[in-house]
Amino acid sequence: MSTASQLHLTGRASPRKQAGAIGHNKRNPNKTFHVVHQIMSIWQSYRNLSVRTRLIIGGGVMAYAAFGMFVSDRAEQALGFTPTEDDKKRLQEAIPTIHVVDREK
Repeated sequence: MSTASQLHLTGRASPRKQAGAIGHNKRNPNKTFHVVHQIMSIWQSYRNLSVRTRLIIGGGVMAYAAFGMFVSDRAEQALGFTPTEDDKKRLQEAIPTIHVVDREK
């Protein structure tokens, strides 16, 4: 009996099956088996991408951030969320002040 057949009889996946796939046992079609696969972190998955794909993703994230910085001021004005002089004054009052104290030697 081959190793693949033994694996199918025990309900485990053969090495030829894809990770994460659900398959059917050839001898018992009603019995399904699940392939155990290794869970990778997001960083590991990102590192497994090709260099070109990582460059495209990085460029896209930077373009999205730059777009948000340019559009946020205009959206703030269009939606009426621009701060008034009173708002700016209250913000300055809320910022803690630092007092320098000379140390005696």
